[in-house]
Amino acid sequence: MTRNIVGRVCLAALLLSLAGSAWAQEQPACTNARLAGSWSYTETGSVATPIGVLPAAAVGTYVFDAVGNFSGTQYSSAAGTVGKDEKFGTYTLNPDCTGTLDMMIYRDGTLTRHSVWAFVLDEKGAEMRGIIRSMALPNGTPLGPIMTMNARPVFLGGGRVCSLALGVGEWGYTKTGTLITPAGGVAYGAVGQLIFHGDGTISGSQDSSTGGAVSRNTLFGTMVLNPDCTGTATVDVYDESGTTWLRTAVMWLVLDDNAREVRGLVTTLTVPDQSGGTMNVPPVIVITARKSSANAGNGQ
Repeated sequence: MTRNIVGRVCLAALLLSLAGSAWAQEQPACTNARLAGSWSYTETGSVATPIGVLPAAAVGTYVFDAVGNFSGTQYSSAAGTVGKDEKFGTYTLNPDCTGTLDMMIYRDGTLTRHSVWAFVLDEKGAEMRGIIRSMALPNGTPLGPIMTMNARPVFLGGGRVCSLALGVGEWGYTKTGTLITPAGGVAYGAVGQLIFHGDGTISGSQDSSTGGAVSRNTLFGTMVLNPDCTGTATVDVYDESGTTWLRTAVMWLVLDDNAREVRGLVTTLTVPDQSGGTMNVPPVIVITARKSSANAGNGQ
């Protein structure tokens, strides 16, 4: 019996060793070539500053070369102050698919901050997850970031150009974030479906919650998509009947994951005021949309 037990233990150890070896062979070491190309990303979280903790978000694109350098463009919102940023930096990618991004961020040509991110690649190099390790102002004053990032290649393999035809179809989406009002931040969320038409128009519906007040909305709008897969959308939000205008959202968008995903940041939100005119509500809202399975092949 002792020999049988020993034999079984040895066999189990051998099988585990072979399985581990097979797994290792299926997981090739990460190299810079895996990261090289254009990626889009979403950042969400908050930043602790001398004036308080501010909600923050960004959507943008990175272009990585194969020798450790990258650049990027994003639209970001910190407590509702929205602007366009340019990023320049260096990266390291380790064989185990972890790495760092070290970047300088500029707005209108002026350095605004220095950030260092830690990241990991998963999905066989088709997805990046990251968190800010440090953030500082140009004078060296440290800030306290609680920001995470998710990113995907715009086109796996590169070499493709975007057009409105890639977006045509039904998309399910989620919007989450905060509205900055005179009374303070108000939580906002929405889930819905949009139809992108070939002529650049948009229609759809959603269920939304603003500070706990839930409503169903009808949506109409337009979209512009550039060859680099960035673009803008302007969406008018009505009540469920489609007769009473409630607000207009302007969004900056990026199409990624072989035209199966859209990321966006609300850059302007206009609502009616009590005098019969309109007013802007500063937003910190991001959008993530995926093409429905019925028409996902349009982006292949």
